[in-house]
Amino acid sequence: MARTPNLVVDVHKVVRLAVTLRDDHGESLPTDNTSLEVLTGFGQLLPHVEQSILGLEVGEKCVLELKPVEAFGERDEAKVVEFDRDDFPEDVAQGDVFDAEGDNGTFTPLSVLEVHDDCVLVDMNHPLAGKRVTVEFEVLGVRSAGKEDLQAATIARQNIGLQPEDTLLPLNRLLGGRPRR
Repeated sequence: MARTPNLVVDVHKVVRLAVTLRDDHGESLPTDNTSLEVLTGFGQLLPHVEQSILGLEVGEKCVLELKPVEAFGERDEAKVVEFDRDDFPEDVAQGDVFDAEGDNGTFTPLSVLEVHDDCVLVDMNHPLAGKRVTVEFEVLGVRSAGKEDLQAATIARQNIGLQPEDTLLPLNRLLGGRPRR
């Protein structure tokens, strides 16, 4: 049976994916949404994920097991930092997660590790940094990207400081939203 080009994932196609993330113990990781729409070729997916979906047709599924370096990076102890206690609400507690907005409008999760009288120790690593993850996905839809799709993707890349050759999955993209306290 011949493949229908309009239903095959290729560069500069808008692809709708059903996604499930699993940790290294096989447990599903909570996400706000189980599907996402991306424009391929613009660094909106992890490089290994994007390479794996190229050539798939609507309805096809794929499972990838990613090492930390292929997924959300290794844990960086330099991202465990102290902030002034006054920068947090009075009721801050260990285990709370806050959003810190960067200059470029992206959000970084701050996971509270310890609360002291004068400071709060937080972890700014991605919650999945240093962990193996399994990404299961199914191609739900494929369409050619229109001029508006390409312009929006270009502007989004510029807003977070990416160059055309960069590939990056923003922290909140695959997890389906900003962390909540």
